[in-house]
Amino acid sequence: METWLEQENGARIPIAEGFSIGRGTENQLPLNDERASRRHVLIHDRGVQGFWIVDLGSRNGTFVNNRRVQQPARLKDGDAVRVGSTQFTFHQPGMAGPASTGDGGHDATFMEVHSVDCWLLLGDLEGSTQLAQKLDPAQLSALTATWLQQCRKLIDSSGGTINKFLGDGFFAFWRAGEHPTEQVTTCLNALRELQAAENPRFRLVLHRGRVQIGGGATLGEDNLAGPEVNFAFRVEKLAGSLGEKFLISEAAATACKELWALENAGGHTLSGFAGTFSFFRP
Repeated sequence: METWLEQENGARIPIAEGFSIGRGTENQLPLNDERASRRHVLIHDRGVQGFWIVDLGSRNGTFVNNRRVQQPARLKDGDAVRVGSTQFTFHQPGMAGPASTGDGGHDATFMEVHSVDCWLLLGDLEGSTQLAQKLDPAQLSALTATWLQQCRKLIDSSGGTINKFLGDGFFAFWRAGEHPTEQVTTCLNALRELQAAENPRFRLVLHRGRVQIGGGATLGEDNLAGPEVNFAFRVEKLAGSLGEKFLISEAAATACKELWALENAGGHTLSGFAGTFSFFRP
């Protein structure tokens, strides 16, 4: 069944597996749009589950029927898609659509903010710029899509949630009170096996702390905020600068030390946080 994006001028752009859109020339659909990020959004085919759209941590967001995409969303025939300032219409004949625009009604409800102890996990592709130089756009998009799908399957099956896709990576979490440490570490062991295959190479960062969940419109996502979230993202930057494949904060290490033999990775400072912090690697 043919599937395509229709531009405002009526031109049709067929959608292939791992179809990426963004300002960079490595995308299958490069955009001359200053509001588009270099790698802005991915559309991928999940077989009988249809075509799904994934925002890759873009600066200005991706919108479907005027609603910002926070988590992967299934597309339906007739859906209006905005990438940066560029408008498209998604077409897949035979699929119901379009969805509600979310103006008012139940879509306007707000979530109460809760303070919850969570495991926080960041995954990030290594050398994405070099990959873009080695692979053609279709190969790069397919590789990225496959990797994200593999990671998401492992995280979902363990009770975790990918909260956001971040360009060439993801941010995931588990509510610690609902998921025992063994359940989380089993997932992480599977991710480490995937990491060892180096197809592609990626790094992981694990932290544990109390975060604020909620406070945003109920669009299916959990809005995580607070200093511990910021801390986890700072650790990810540190891991990249140190060349660490898997860096674990002291708080996370303390919680899982009975299940893993951990090696001390030294003490380091983090921008925006006072003092020196200890880190570990499995």
